[in-house]
Amino acid sequence: GGVIEHMDRDGAVTALEDDALARLRNVKPAAIAEDAARRLWVSHRGGLIRIGADGAIDEWTADDAQAPAPSSLAIRLLPATDGSLWLAAPGASVQQRDGATGALLRDMPAGAAAGLGDADIEDMALAPSGEPWLAASTGLLRYDAAGRRFHPQPSSKFEKDPPRPPCRSTIPSGANAATTVAVRPISTRSGATPTAALP
Repeated sequence: GGVIEHMDRDGAVTALEDDALARLRNVKPAAIAEDAARRLWVSHRGGLIRIGADGAIDEWTADDAQAPAPSSLAIRLLPATDGSLWLAAPGASVQQRDGATGALLRDMPAGAAAGLGDADIEDMALAPSGEPWLAASTGLLRYDAAGRRFHPQPSSKFEKDPPRPPCRSTIPSGANAATTVAVRPISTRSGATPTAALP
């Protein structure tokens, strides 16, 4: 259990209005965000809830005829500097909503058309210019506003372990002999172990 409270920059804590507390009593939030207009956005398994600074409560579900919420749980809610809100829902879609009305500005479902593939999204962040970047199972994706789709970004040159030369050591092999063993390290990212080869 628990409740959502607001803490201002001076550390003062205030509770939500009674109506908001009652609506959220049985809600398990997955993500929470407050936009510049002090509207509180809450994602949960039932959809999306917005609580205005005046206490007004609006909701969207996946079954709504207009501006439906994503069909899966939104794990990231990111207010943008233009007043909109970006949502990322793994396996479903990425959305941009109007902060004031909640209307859908962009709805990009999983699939090739939006460049999301299976939308196996792990995280989302907004660049200073406002476009979203996604960390997905396929790598890093950047949103292209002109093309209205995500594009994969080149992998970092540091993403893989740098090659390392083999190391050689001499170990006993019998009473009066020795054998040189070359051990060539293999990246442990793949779960593999180093191998040894007898020359």
